Amino acid sequence: MAVNINNKNAFLALQARDLFTKYVARVLPELSTAIREKISALVELPGNASDLQDRRDAFLAFRTGSTIWIKETVNAWDYAKTCLTTSVFGRSSLDSIDFELVDNEVIENKILASRLALRMLDFASWELSDLRLRIQNLEGTLDLHMGDVLRPEIIAHHLVAQWSAALLTRQLWILVQDVILVRMAMHMQEAYHAANEFLIQQGVMAEIDLRPLIKRTPTAVVSRSSGWINSD
Repeated sequence: MAVNINNKNAFLALQARDLFTKYVARVLPELSTAIREKISALVELPGNASDLQDRRDAFLAFRTGSTIWIKETVNAWDYAKTCLTTSVFGRSSLDSIDFELVDNEVIENKILASRLALRMLDFASWELSDLRLRIQNLEGTLDLHMGDVLRPEIIAHHLVAQWSAALLTRQLWILVQDVILVRMAMHMQEAYHAANEFLIQQGVMAEIDLRPLIKRTPTAVVSRSSGWINSD
């Protein structure tokens, strides 16, 4: 049976996603500066001629590609706000071809994105859990859509995918990965918090009450980090 979603509720959910996406995008110029500083520091380190040349090449590559990386990442996130039904990690992208034929870069990018998504979830799981419940309440759904921009894996996927699209290499990402993981994780927590605060101000679940979701069994366990109810 279809659930009729109040137009105001749908608009509030859209506003929350818009605020969240804009808030996440704010970190990109700061992140770009931190990456440039990291590469500059690496260039100054001693090493053999080959290593030094690789670092100089990395610095030049990022200086050339960083602007388009930021621009296209923001565009991808903006598009994801309204494209909720398709997961970038979904099976459909792999089912149509043999696994052996999947481009190595695609697989490697998924590994990098998954690592980033897990780090962001480590920092922001509580805020994400609360926001997930508020969005479910507004939209009358059981969970966030697979392609929802609110999911850490969607944010991470586009960040990595646009890195490659800007002709920045996986090797360069690995060189600066520690900077990316820490800064994105910390900022994501703030972005989820901002979206939650907005919805609270609009009167959406000011207090999170998980009791209606708990199955009435002695072994029921609530996982706030995932939003799922597990029962043995």
